[in-house]
Amino acid sequence: AMQKEKLVTVGTMVAGIRHDISNPVQRADLAIQQFELDKEQGRHAKMPPGEFLSEVYNLINRCRTTFQKVMAISTKFSDIARPKSKSDLSPVKLSAIVENCLGVFNYELGTKNIRLAKEISPADPEVLCDQDYIEQILFNLIRNAVYAIEEAKRTQGLLSVGLKLGEDKITIEIEDNGTGIPQDKLAR
Repeated sequence: AMQKEKLVTVGTMVAGIRHDISNPVQRADLAIQQFELDKEQGRHAKMPPGEFLSEVYNLINRCRTTFQKVMAISTKFSDIARPKSKSDLSPVKLSAIVENCLGVFNYELGTKNIRLAKEISPADPEVLCDQDYIEQILFNLIRNAVYAIEEAKRTQGLLSVGLKLGEDKITIEIEDNGTGIPQDKLAR
């Protein structure tokens, strides 16, 4: 069961990565195809050298921007998936962790017609925590909420995520309009 859960988690992440990466890569590929077409049609041969060089530099810059986007997306997902060898506590803003986890699900929420409602406290202190561990917990809770909404076959799903600051604690609340938790699993 644990292995199946890990595979489902990886599948969800891969779908998000594929969507987020394919858009900028497709745009860069189209620019390269246009450049090649212009060459085949002899347009480059008729251009002054300075203009041609400018076009080459523009294409290189578009590709570089795409590489940077892909690297940023890759880093976002690897930060969540990275296994920990030891507990490493560091000061972190919980809102950043929440946003990072939600970012993984943006594509899936859109394709499954699930509206996201966020209530993030404007007061956002740093807390000393194991960021990867908190991300893993949030990722699992959000993924389970998405499944529960799917199981309930809602025409409009709703996922609410709240980050609230109390006097001596910070609370992260995740709520959905899915099937609910069965009585025999509430203790877990």
